[in-house]
Amino acid sequence: MFTESSTNNELICSDIFAGNTNTMTSFDLQSADTYLTRARASNKSGQLEAALASYREAARLFSEARDERGLARCWSGMAKVYGKQKELGLSIEAFQQAAEHASLAGWYEKELENLYNLGLSWQQLGVKGANLAQVGKAVAAFQKALEIARRLDDRQSAGVLLISLGFACDWMKYDEKAILYFKEAAPFALDNVDFDTAFSALSSLGVLLSNHNRAVEAIPYYERALELAKSAEGDLVAVADTYANLGIAYEKADRLEEALEAIDTYREILHVSGDVKAAQAAAMVKRLKQKLENQARRR
Repeated sequence: MFTESSTNNELICSDIFAGNTNTMTSFDLQSADTYLTRARASNKSGQLEAALASYREAARLFSEARDERGLARCWSGMAKVYGKQKELGLSIEAFQQAAEHASLAGWYEKELENLYNLGLSWQQLGVKGANLAQVGKAVAAFQKALEIARRLDDRQSAGVLLISLGFACDWMKYDEKAILYFKEAAPFALDNVDFDTAFSALSSLGVLLSNHNRAVEAIPYYERALELAKSAEGDLVAVADTYANLGIAYEKADRLEEALEAIDTYREILHVSGDVKAAQAAAMVKRLKQKLENQARRR
């Protein structure tokens, strides 16, 4: 896949950088902007090949002008078109080009944006193919973007990147790194992301901590996840799953009464919804009640 995409990209590059290197006139720059506008319109209307053709012509003109900002915009646009075409290899190369041109232009906000998209593309490709090295490249792109976000004091972008790094490291089974990234993001970043991202980050962090015998640390994150699950954006499945996770963490932390209450609520939700797992939850409730009785006798 990479051999093919590299060959295609070389052809694109040769098209873009072919031509003379004369100083451009304002009319030529206006033409470049016109092609860029035309490319965006074609992309928006779903005319993807027409969009690519216009982006390439705009890039050729911006290249002759040595306009790095213009080139960053063109490559970024091409990357998004390739993404729509499911050409992840080409999309990755284009996002890399866009980030490099943005860096050369000193346009660090655009470099950050393209590095983030580069990371997402590598992650999508790596997860799809179960390729650890490719997800590792996603981590590298996210980390570089995070450095820029911190340099720019862009807390919102930094938060999104910390969460992205947490998910990537979690997938790679780098549990301690995932925990560090999620924990750093949790105090400030989760209010700026969508429900699914925030809920998944809190739940993932809770599971990671609980699985590493750190249930006491996991509980506050599960409790926050439960608050989200009960919000207008949440759903019954998220509520049930969080009660189950919270009950398990309470038990590990030897908070048996709270564990029983959480698991019994989980059982009730499953029972009302007719879920076959209700019987399993009922067995968990029975076991916890017996455990509480045994504990009371020992006292």
